[in-house]
Amino acid sequence: MPAAIASALFVTVVVTRQWWLSLLVVYWLLRIKTARQRRCWWRMIVVMTVCASLAFFRVQRWDRLTLTAEVDCQQSLVVMPDQIRVNGNLVTLTGKCSDGQREIVNWRCRTKKEQQWWLHIRQPLQLTAWGQLQPVTLATNFAQFDLRTYYRERGICNQLRARQLAVRPRAVLGPLDLCHCLRAWLHGYFRILPKPLSQYCDRLLIGFSTPNEDWQQAVRQLGIIHLFCISGMHIVLAIELLRRLLTRLYVTKESIDWLLVLFLPAYLIIGGGAVSLVRAVIMAECHLLGRHFKLTGIDIWSLSLILGLVHDPLLLMSMGGQLSYLLSLMLYYVKEGGWQQSVQLSLLSLPAILHGAFEFHILSLFASYIAIPVFAVLIFPGTIIAALTYRWWPCFGDSFNWALLQFHHCLIALAHLPGEICFGRPSGPLTILLLVLTLLVVDSPASRKRWLALLSAYLLIFVSIHVPLNGEITFVDIGQGDSIIIRTPLNRKVIMIDTGGRLSFRQGRWARVKAGRSRAETCSINYLKSEGINHLDALCLSHADADHIGDMSSVMRDLKVSKVVVPIGMESLPQFTGRLVGTTEVVPCKAGDNVDRILRAVHPAKPGQGKNEDSLTLWGIFGGNNFLFTGDLDRAGEKAVIQRYPQLSVDVLKLGHHGSKTATDPEAIRHWQPRLAIISAGRFNRYGHPNRETMQILHDDRIPSMSTQQYGMISYQYRGEHGQWKTCLRGDELKWMLPPYSNS
Repeated sequence: MPAAIASALFVTVVVTRQWWLSLLVVYWLLRIKTARQRRCWWRMIVVMTVCASLAFFRVQRWDRLTLTAEVDCQQSLVVMPDQIRVNGNLVTLTGKCSDGQREIVNWRCRTKKEQQWWLHIRQPLQLTAWGQLQPVTLATNFAQFDLRTYYRERGICNQLRARQLAVRPRAVLGPLDLCHCLRAWLHGYFRILPKPLSQYCDRLLIGFSTPNEDWQQAVRQLGIIHLFCISGMHIVLAIELLRRLLTRLYVTKESIDWLLVLFLPAYLIIGGGAVSLVRAVIMAECHLLGRHFKLTGIDIWSLSLILGLVHDPLLLMSMGGQLSYLLSLMLYYVKEGGWQQSVQLSLLSLPAILHGAFEFHILSLFASYIAIPVFAVLIFPGTIIAALTYRWWPCFGDSFNWALLQFHHCLIALAHLPGEICFGRPSGPLTILLLVLTLLVVDSPASRKRWLALLSAYLLIFVSIHVPLNGEITFVDIGQGDSIIIRTPLNRKVIMIDTGGRLSFRQGRWARVKAGRSRAETCSINYLKSEGINHLDALCLSHADADHIGDMSSVMRDLKVSKVVVPIGMESLPQFTGRLVGTTEVVPCKAGDNVDRILRAVHPAKPGQGKNEDSLTLWGIFGGNNFLFTGDLDRAGEKAVIQRYPQLSVDVLKLGHHGSKTATDPEAIRHWQPRLAIISAGRFNRYGHPNRETMQILHDDRIPSMSTQQYGMISYQYRGEHGQWKTCLRGDELKWMLPPYSNS
């Protein structure tokens, strides 16, 4: 085990370059050295060297293959039928090139008939695509899900935006192709089952993720998803069911073992190859073979970790990989059973959950204890039986589906009970500290000193996150839209200006792409919760355009909003009132009004219709700098502000209308003379924001600018009268996606 753990830590250091983890590697080396286990010492050195070398060369290969700019190209790929995803008119294909490299191809269907053709493919395809090959986009906001790392775990470095496709069927060549075809056929069959039974079949049996539903959100809140989706528990249950079935058919124990050894690699493909599945299959294989080689449970776990690292060096970069290996290891050490075991495993998983999800529900301890036997005894066997018998005996499947719905109602009710705690995101070293202290508690649960140390650590980290000494003004990279977070020191006031939102264009019903989580949920809300914030003292909306208020409902559902501030005249508009959630107070605002005593409205002076010219424009002083937030205010509005407040001082100007030429009047710029201009605009936006004319105006007056297009999330963090700027990106990573004149 020490060799496996040291190797995992060393690989993590090599892959992430988080050098502080080297201290833990040194600790394990010294532990073996002092134990004077010479054979174990050399074994650990060999394993560490091999694993780290493989990880280093794998990461170097990924870096070499990942493009740094968009290139026009033609690609020939083989696409398996289970690697095709259809969402509205968007078809996403994952294929393998002739050199073995995997790539994603994105294609837009022209007709509903074409969409249906893609939905019913059940055999491999030979695909030739012409289009633009580009790197997978990386995370551009702090605490945002990193899509590039996610795809790298699957061996994918680039994606192709196809403008033309040539497709022809390809013959099934071998057992691997048959496994992929079977998985696609099962996915098609499961679509005829009622929901949520079809979703359970997809997720548990073949590893297909499904769109977000209320019950899935409840499962995440209660922490159950980390037990039945991440732990690989369904592999253990599947093996047990197969073993009992084959035993009743009078198959010998040795024959069953060898049949399972052959079956599990095939199921790894059929099940989708997720991190938890890889770990569970490797452990099951080692366990079956270990009977012949007399391996202990710890030996099997160690071997599975080493093989997992060889398969994927980024194995422990995700919360799924961390929890899967940690919980499976602790099952060998946790002495008590029943609810004590459930509590200890939940405590062990808590540091990783907080680092990845930022919040937890107190009831998760109770829910986990109930959920494990429910899934083992009822849900997993019932899902298999319902899937196998639905065509011939639908009454059982319909009854079981009804039972699942009642189970979901219970989960949703539990998730809405008080007890959800927004803890925030502990740093990497603090997460390790919490894990070590929890291990000490599990090792000696009767020790009051260890419990006191653990609870004190949690309390101190909680306070440090929730009562920060610095304040910040953060411009979220929300895409083509605006979203700004203002947080004063000690979190006395937290205000959001605009929420962002997708602009919708008229399409047929069949062509509409289901968006899943909104940009606000993945960017601004995620960031706030990572900072331990689940409330807003005020949500200020500049005007009624969808790219400024489109995600308002998501913000109001996920955060506690004390009041919504809008420009006077907008409070009765249907496009605004239709997005309101709950009974939150709505406050119309006009020039001269204050917002929570930290912002002053300087526009509009009279009621409007929530259009660009009516944009709520706010001014405030933070960290010794005067900030002006203009929404989509046009040039006439800027002149009106100057006329009304000629002495207004502006150090940092958020350019109006995403840098469009309809805003940023030259006279206004010369009057204010800001020291920095901030532009919030989306990459590849159809409007060409920021406009060339706007950038020329800034250049002529020697005013530097920073754009979320180029730098991602932009944050001014201050204490007292001083502060510093911090950006999520260096500025050179995505230059190929920007207009050439937009680079500052």
